[in-house]
Amino acid sequence: MAPQPETWQAQRIDLVEEAVAELRKAMSDEVSNAVNRVASEMQQALVSQITSSLDQITQKMQVRIDRARENNEALISEVTRRHEEFQSEMRSTITAFKQTRTEQQGELGGFGLGSLGDGLGSGIHNLMRGGGGFHGSTSQSKDKERVEDDPGRGGNSGNGGNWRYRKLDLPQFDGTNPDGWILRAE
Repeated sequence: MAPQPETWQAQRIDLVEEAVAELRKAMSDEVSNAVNRVASEMQQALVSQITSSLDQITQKMQVRIDRARENNEALISEVTRRHEEFQSEMRSTITAFKQTRTEQQGELGGFGLGSLGDGLGSGIHNLMRGGGGFHGSTSQSKDKERVEDDPGRGGNSGNGGNWRYRKLDLPQFDGTNPDGWILRAE
C-alpha cells in the first residue's frame, strides 16, 4: 500500500513546520547573540567615551584649580605685604604721636594727655553705666556743668584755664509735653 497523498502531504507539511521552527529557534539565538554583542560593544564604546570626556574635564578643572591657587597665593602675599606696610606706617605714626605728646607735655609743664585720658575713660564708663559723666558721682554730675570763665579759650590752653562749676536744675522728663519740658530746661 502506498501512502496516501493527503497523508504524505500532511507529513511533509509537518516536516516543513518542524524545520521552520528549528530555523526560527536558530535564528532567534543568532539574533540574540548578535544583539548582545552589539549592545556590549556599544556599552564599551560609550564607557570609553565617557571616561575620555571625564579625563579631559578633570584635566581642565585641575588647570583651573592650579590657576586659582596661584592667584590666591598672589593675593595672600599682596595682602600680607600691604598689612606689613600698614603696620610699619602705624608704628611710625604712633612713635611720632608719642614724640609729639612728650614734647607737648614738656611745654605744658607736665600736664599731658595721660591725666586727660584717665578722666575721659572714667567719664565714658560712668555715662555707659547710666550714671554721671566726667565729674565723679551721679548726683553731683547731674547738677553741675563744667564752665570756663574765658569763652575764647579751652581748659587745656597755655594758661591752664580757670574752671568752675555752675549748678543746673534740669527737670525730669516724664514723656508728656516735650515742648514744655524743653522750655523749663532752658
